[in-house]
Amino acid sequence: MASNSEDLLVWMQALFGGKIVSSENFKNMRRFRDTRGNERDSEMTGYGLGIAREEIDGIVMEGHPGAGIGGECHSYYLPEYDAFIVVLFNWSKDSNPAGKAILRKIIHEIIAPDTGCEHPLMHEVY
Repeated sequence: MASNSEDLLVWMQALFGGKIVSSENFKNMRRFRDTRGNERDSEMTGYGLGIAREEIDGIVMEGHPGAGIGGECHSYYLPEYDAFIVVLFNWSKDSNPAGKAILRKIIHEIIAPDTGCEHPLMHEVY
């Protein structure tokens, strides 16, 4: 799959907004199986049908990471904040912590970690 951040955001908004699959199928997609201790992704706490549930510093995210030759992406919905986050970057290798580090930094920039308050940029598209 080839995409860009804008198209991934449109996809995520449509999927989580009920415009791609029926509500019954979406509910099935979100039946997460416990994946803690999977040795591949320490933040992944569950996996459904094509949707992962991850938690970074107590913030729950649902979506899917991806990687290919030379790049990675992280596209997630943050249900507690009704917000989406898409991160693409041009570097990928085995056991690369950069993607999650970038994701963590962005989350901490848009959500005040001590208060849970939203940053004014939370609803902007970049």
